[in-house]
Amino acid sequence: MKIIKNVLSDDLAKLCLNEIVKLQDDSVWSSSKFYWPESIQIGISGSCLVTKADENIKNQILEQIQSYFPKTSDDFSVMFYIWQPCSGMSKHLDSAYKFAATIYLNPYWNIEWGGNFLYYNKTNIDWNTPENEYMYDHDNWKLIVPEYRTMVINTDKMLHMVTPISSFVPELRYTIQIFAL
Repeated sequence: MKIIKNVLSDDLAKLCLNEIVKLQDDSVWSSSKFYWPESIQIGISGSCLVTKADENIKNQILEQIQSYFPKTSDDFSVMFYIWQPCSGMSKHLDSAYKFAATIYLNPYWNIEWGGNFLYYNKTNIDWNTPENEYMYDHDNWKLIVPEYRTMVINTDKMLHMVTPISSFVPELRYTIQIFAL
């Protein structure tokens, strides 16, 4: 897992956030309840809204961040996500992609609001061993609190999840998701 702070210019991050807010009232969104596989919705009661970034914004984002990516792909899906109360993701690997990345857009996020990124800091999990051998491996689970303009890149298909967002959160959580196809 790679963590890069200030990956986008402040201007581009604000442009993306403004675009998401502007699109909130449009019928361009799909719900994670229909879009995501059931395996990453285990224990998650809320829904995340998902839409593609327009081509111009996608190109601006990729221009600023592509140097951080492995050279394994030149085909990317760039999506905007709105994380609503009770939304999150159960543990998964992003195995359908060459790699995946998240960029956080909220200028401030409190750890108590949920929506925190957890990852298992080992790449070689023996999936034939009982689940509790890695689920309770406290030395290797790491937490990232969403931080404005920070990008997390999962290049090693590490096990990760997003904790459910509090039902009392005072604002929605906004991210850019990049998937290398």
